[in-house]
Formats: sequence, structure tokens, C-alpha cells
Amino acid sequence: MAPRSRGLSGSTSAPHAKNFNHQKVHTISKLSGKALKRKGDTYERDLARWFNSKLFGGTERVTRAPLSGGGYTSLNAGGADLIGLPLVFVEAKRVEKLNIREALRQAINNTEKRQTPDVPVVITRRSNEKMEDSIVAFRLRDFTDMLEIVYRSQGYIKNLELDESPVDDDDLQMSFLPET
Repeated sequence: MAPRSRGLSGSTSAPHAKNFNHQKVHTISKLSGKALKRKGDTYERDLARWFNSKLFGGTERVTRAPLSGGGYTSLNAGGADLIGLPLVFVEAKRVEKLNIREALRQAINNTEKRQTPDVPVVITRRSNEKMEDSIVAFRLRDFTDMLEIVYRSQGYIKNLELDESPVDDDDLQMSFLPET
């Protein structure tokens, strides 16, 4: 019979049981490279379904990009993880710990290499979070441009005549707004 030891609680247990439990926890928390890739691919598909449902009435306009999550384009830059979302370049991240600045830098670099006017955006969530609790990160200047569009459409900001505007014409151009 295996020798028993007394734990902190005062109960006795076989030494191998304690080691078994530790190993079990350790192997559950470690995912292989393929499992991590599959987890990310699933998140991208779930995001596409979310946007299709919330923005396009269930019509399939947004899809996961082929070769996303490690694929390369002919420009030697990664493409957006989602296709079909006008004006935004989505970098989707399904990880427990994320360096948000590094993820956004990746999206910015890819938009610059691809020479797209789309706004680089990072969307991320952790394993036990709901889809609607995903976090969206992008630059303040892009957020301000988007907010201006919403405020103008809701009447919070009135369109000023150019001669009434206190700023230069160049300052009126918004990266998010189409040129008129």
C-alpha cells in the first residue's frame, strides 16, 4: 500500500493523487498550436455571424477571410480577418492575455502595406466571455471620425457653411468620411 501523507487540511491522501490533479489542470490549460488556431478561426466565424445578424438582417455579407490567422497576401501583408465590413480592417484575437497595442500595431501595419483606407480595428474576447462583451480597440482619431458621423446623422452636430467654419478646409477632411 502507498504511504499516506497529511495535507494542510489534516486529511490523508495518497501522494500520487495530488500529483495527478496537478497534471490534469496543467494539461487542460495548455492548447496545442492547432487547437489555438481552431479557436481563433471559430471566433472569426462567430464574429462574422454576429455582424451579419446585427447589421445585415441575417444576410451573409461578412465572412471569415480565407487564410486569415497566418496567411499572407501577394503584398506580403496579412489581410483583414473579416471580409465584407466596409470601412474597417478587423484583426480578431481570441486570447486570454492580449497586448492590445501590439495587436493594433499589426492591424495598422497591414492596412499601410495593403494601402487601404479602412480603419484598423482589433476585436478580442476571452474564453468565458459572451460575444457581445468582446472588446473593440482602435485609435482615438478614428473613433472621433466615427463619432462625428453618428452625431451628424442624429443632429447633434449641424453642418456649417465653409465660410462659417472656424477651421481650415484641410481640417474638415475626415479619414472615415467620403470626400464630397
